[in-house]
Amino acid sequence: MTPPSLGIALRRGPVGQLVQQARSLHDAGLDTLWIADHITGFPVDAPVFEPFTALAALSGAVPGRQLGVAVTDAFRRNPAVLAQQAMTVQAMTGAPLLLGIGSGEAMNLAPYGIARERPLARLRDTVRALRALGTSSIDRPVTLDGEGVRLRDAYLQQPAGARPPQILLGTNGPRGKRLVGEIADGWLPIMLTPELLREDVAGIRRAAETAGRDPAGIRVVYHAYLAVADDRAAGLRMVAGGLTSVLLGFPHLAERLGAAVSRDFDWGLLEVTSDVARRIDDAAARIPDEVVRRVAVYGSPSECAETIAEYADAGATDIIFRTVNPLDELTDALRAVARAVRGASGGTRAEGPSREGRG
Repeated sequence: MTPPSLGIALRRGPVGQLVQQARSLHDAGLDTLWIADHITGFPVDAPVFEPFTALAALSGAVPGRQLGVAVTDAFRRNPAVLAQQAMTVQAMTGAPLLLGIGSGEAMNLAPYGIARERPLARLRDTVRALRALGTSSIDRPVTLDGEGVRLRDAYLQQPAGARPPQILLGTNGPRGKRLVGEIADGWLPIMLTPELLREDVAGIRRAAETAGRDPAGIRVVYHAYLAVADDRAAGLRMVAGGLTSVLLGFPHLAERLGAAVSRDFDWGLLEVTSDVARRIDDAAARIPDEVVRRVAVYGSPSECAETIAEYADAGATDIIFRTVNPLDELTDALRAVARAVRGASGGTRAEGPSREGRG
């Protein structure tokens, strides 16, 4: 079996820490570097940077690696601005960008007067606009009248031969997953066991077939906490707090894992206020570790490789790690896992589905 592509999602922190993480990824031989697109987030005392500027700045530390945003939303930017930003990163770095888009989170919208209405319809029409604008020119302008998306004779001035970014959807509900199969280049799931991932990938592939698309061309990028430790017990202790905190934001995923959680912390509704971190910690502490035991990658390098193989067998073409090891240990931790994954599979660096943009 071809091993999945491996990458990391940058932890928030000062610029120097972002550079340190990027260098760790490069030195460990991983494939993709990702950053979230937030205005606010956790931890509440960490700086939150604009992602496209950050990726362009960090690209020099990761030559030859692919860059990704996981995820932005369809509300904060006009599609023309979003397309221009993504394609500028591609032009500056020479690599196709992986552009993850979700249905939006209240913390990035509500305090700034940005309405979140009909998110899936908005997401669909934003993807349509991005595709069209990505191949537009003064001789091929775009006119589109969709949900919150209106373009009239619009076009971008990009280098000859420029392509739109690969578009992955960060959706988790039934309709959102169906939308992946219908229109997206890939999917960015989180907080799933290998069994649940397999079930969801099968549904997405059926939706792709119904839409007349090649299901094998859809990239599945699983977003997993990673803790490299002496054994699984030690690794679970390292990731459990972060996992339960994140799970609070996805009540429907919690239900699939057998836990009932309050909808007070749903990412679609939650705003970051001065006391919200404490409230999340208190609520997360009441979720048993057993609930999240099988949604992350942790343990010794060989044990991590075993878990990654389960996700790959379930349909994951790529794994993004949300790391918890200390930064001064990160290079060695990532290198050990990468070697275990590639050694166990007999492969080298994975390419996944085509790295060229698809329409």
